[in-house]
Amino acid sequence: MKKLYNLAIVLLFVPLISMATNDIGKYKYEKSKTIKKEFSVNKDASVAINNKYGNVDVVTWNENRVVIVVTITTKGDDEDRVLKKLDDITVDFEASKSEVVATTKIEKTTNNWFNWGSSKNVNFKIDYTVKMPVTNDAKLTNDYGSISLNELKGDADINCDYGKITLGDLHSSNNKINIDYTNSSTIGLMTGGTINADYSKFTIEDAGNIKLNADYTSSSFEKIASLNYNCDYGSLKINRGSSVSGSGDYLTVVFNEISDRVTINADYGSIKIENLKDNFENVTISSSYTGIKIGAPKNSAYSFVLD
Repeated sequence: MKKLYNLAIVLLFVPLISMATNDIGKYKYEKSKTIKKEFSVNKDASVAINNKYGNVDVVTWNENRVVIVVTITTKGDDEDRVLKKLDDITVDFEASKSEVVATTKIEKTTNNWFNWGSSKNVNFKIDYTVKMPVTNDAKLTNDYGSISLNELKGDADINCDYGKITLGDLHSSNNKINIDYTNSSTIGLMTGGTINADYSKFTIEDAGNIKLNADYTSSSFEKIASLNYNCDYGSLKINRGSSVSGSGDYLTVVFNEISDRVTINADYGSIKIENLKDNFENVTISSSYTGIKIGAPKNSAYSFVLD
């Protein structure tokens, strides 16, 4: 006999905090330089990119080569300062057959380079375009900018603060995604791994076995096989899921369709399961001050146990 545990009340929801972007305006002078490096690597090598204040765009291919192109652009109203800042930004490379590492280096100055609009200050941007083997591992770190990656069969370790990630198919079961203050991020396929998110919003189209830790975040899965979550403040949405377990406080939970089982601990939030499939195994909900709605199938035998 299937059992449904239900305990209700409702509560408030703390909305996602979103980050605004700066409009940096127009400047009298613009200078740029391009750095290009190419390395031969093994099929199982790793590639690490460490950047900030720009975008990191990665395309994988079937060649055992890594090609990195870095475009550095500086803008400002004082030409000497614009040129000086361009010279102050470099990229350190470390390379072997088994590992390639590229790290952005910005020389510190006494001026405040981030006071946009001042004639004495300089705006700059550092953009990476990377081609790498699809079988390699990738560790991509970028702050104040976006990360894009089309496909990867190796492990992905993605770290992005104050930006956005756009990822295609991650075939490994050992991926790591760490995002803070990111908005409208997307992943096509994530076979497995861990997601840590704060003050962010993301959507995954197709997921396998996922562990999610998120606070003040809007998390959405179109399809997922297994999810274990620990989330406070924000929302968790699943369109089609098999097995879900987790805990959350002040969390809005909406599951459209569940085919197997649900186990939830919740305080001060809301839980809505639109449709339990006919052959679902069991639903267990332990909650306080939480509104609960469950759409149970008409043609299945089950019972409710209320405490």
